[in-house]
Amino acid sequence: MRNADLRATFSVVKRAIALLTGSVWADAALAAALAALAEFELWSGSSYQGSPVFPGPRLATALAVIPLMTVPLVLRRRRPSLAFAVVMATIVWSSLALGGAEATSFFLVALVAVYSAVANGAPRAPVAVVATVAIAVHELRDPHVHGIGDVVWAIGFAAISYLFGVAVRGRERRSQDGARAAVVDERARIARELHDIVAHAVSVVVVQAQAGQRLVGVDDDATRQSLVSIEETSRTALNEMRRLLGLLRENETSLQPNPGLDSIDALVDQVRDAGLPVSVLVEGEPMQLAAGIELSAFRVVQEGLTNALKHAGATSVAVLIRYTADGVEIDVVDDGPGTRTRGETGYGLLGIRERVELYGGAVESGRRSEGGWRLRARLPAQA
Repeated sequence: MRNADLRATFSVVKRAIALLTGSVWADAALAAALAALAEFELWSGSSYQGSPVFPGPRLATALAVIPLMTVPLVLRRRRPSLAFAVVMATIVWSSLALGGAEATSFFLVALVAVYSAVANGAPRAPVAVVATVAIAVHELRDPHVHGIGDVVWAIGFAAISYLFGVAVRGRERRSQDGARAAVVDERARIARELHDIVAHAVSVVVVQAQAGQRLVGVDDDATRQSLVSIEETSRTALNEMRRLLGLLRENETSLQPNPGLDSIDALVDQVRDAGLPVSVLVEGEPMQLAAGIELSAFRVVQEGLTNALKHAGATSVAVLIRYTADGVEIDVVDDGPGTRTRGETGYGLLGIRERVELYGGAVESGRRSEGGWRLRARLPAQA
């Protein structure tokens, strides 16, 4: 069997075990097993140091004590505080009314109740106090207890169960925090993607619409070409938005791959169709970049071209993609007015900066001394 098949099989088995052990049926089975053990100890005449392990009338123990000790465990994960409270209350009243039991099942139920309460989110301090009091009452009412050492011994076992529950709860909480952080990061990434897509597409559409307005009745062929460019740009943006929104759905769909540096030509053609001349120069030997870095490099070029379109005055843009020994450098330079805050007040450059720095790269943007505006980014080959 191949490694991929082994991993798939292991994943299925792991999910099945998690489903079974995490269901109410698993809790019901545990409660039933402990109840059956208790009834067996009761009716088989099990004894400890010559006395029955369950003191008091058998019928009262069978119909009241054992059910009230075990049935609440069915709710040990869904209502942990309630289940714990009922079990501890039963330990207290049965010990006061009938005497402390020495049954193994009685001891196991107490440990399971303490562990389950803490592991499933019941308040820790009340659990510790109530468990200590209940076990102390039980031990002091047990005729086989000969001193404080026996009480401490029993509380010590409960403490181990308590600490084990604390450890499990902490691990689950860390896992949940990690999952929430991953969701937040993914939503932020999708928000940046949507911003980049929409900002670029709208900029191209606005420029083409303005050009079409001026050419109506003057040059019908040029007007038609502007409308065709608007249609193509809008369709491309809608397809990319559908792809990103598809990531938010649970169903698996056939998604187009993320754009990378090999998609630059189509991006440049859109800007040229909008009437802004763009030149592209590639230096160095192209290399294989990590998928996230490829996408980030594409977004850098897209943001530079979008800013050149949005801020009137640029008559040309030059894009330089330079492959180095350890990554790629990108320069997008236009000759438009170099206002100091151009592009810095929106989410575009902020999103680009976050995206690039996430992969250990760096971004520079600002006015050039010789005029115009430059957006420069350096990205490593691997994250």
